[in-house]
Amino acid sequence: MKTWFLILSMTLAMLTSFHSVAAPGWSGKSKISSIYVLNETQALIKLASFRNPHNCEVNSSGDIILNPLSNKTWFTVLLSAHMAGKEVDIWVNASCDKTHWVGPTFATIGHVRLF
Repeated sequence: MKTWFLILSMTLAMLTSFHSVAAPGWSGKSKISSIYVLNETQALIKLASFRNPHNCEVNSSGDIILNPLSNKTWFTVLLSAHMAGKEVDIWVNASCDKTHWVGPTFATIGHVRLF
């Protein structure tokens, strides 16, 4: 009985840990709905559709967060795509970042493709 309980406990622990493993991936090809610049170092990108591979706690303000000062190229590409009505596909890292808001977290950028 002890052995069975130990095996069951270990199996549940493994399943739980695999479920919480970080999962990077592509956002999915989509147009940018909005860009919300909170301050000099935080901008939120809202996509028309977003797969959210890492299950960040996004909200209606945005899906992806970036720093426009340190990520000038990505911000320029995304702003250009938004202005031109072009689609993008964004590789998001296996991490979520937050703003000063309580609760939501947003995906972080690894790569950007413009179509």
